[in-house]
Amino acid sequence: MKLHSTNKIYEQLLEVYMESSPSKRTVEFWAGELTRGRTRLEDVPREGRPKPATTAEIIEQVHNIVSEDPILLSVKLLMP
Repeated sequence: MKLHSTNKIYEQLLEVYMESSPSKRTVEFWAGELTRGRTRLEDVPREGRPKPATTAEIIEQVHNIVSEDPILLSVKLLMP
């Protein structure tokens, strides 16, 4: 595998994505992560981290609320 400097990677990203490219610091961070052996982009689970809020039970509750009165829910969502 050919390794590139973070400057070269940053320049190539900037050339392709222009103002939408990640910052140089972000490129440096991810280059370091990959060099240390990281293979996934998802966050690593950590102790004490909150569990995801999308469970089958919560999805069912939201579905029931919307099914009961979708107009009232729309009005509540639009209110500040």
